[in-house]
Amino acid sequence: MASTQDLRKFNEGFHLHVHAHAGTTSMDFGHVHEHPGVTGVRIDSPGSHYHRIWGATTYVDGHFHTYDGFTGPAILHPEGYHTHEVNLNTSFNDRHSHRISGYVEPIREERQPV
Repeated sequence: MASTQDLRKFNEGFHLHVHAHAGTTSMDFGHVHEHPGVTGVRIDSPGSHYHRIWGATTYVDGHFHTYDGFTGPAILHPEGYHTHEVNLNTSFNDRHSHRISGYVEPIREERQPV
């Protein structure tokens, strides 16, 4: 069982570096879905980092889709902000899938990871 200290450290790390994301999927079978959510925590990679992005779309036309993938590496912006590109496919439901393409919300990292 995790100690209170372990849970506190996990919680601080979780709130430290995640990105909000929201948008509309590609239009397929005559409709689109929204995909609101928050990425997972940063995953370090050589010279950069990325995030897991997963969730479920909104319920439209009698169904929804799930998605699970990873962002691209950090894309730096002025004043210490960065974002990540997202390109992935949703699950195949009701004889079709959708494409999710775009960028997560830019953030500025003010503290170093735990």
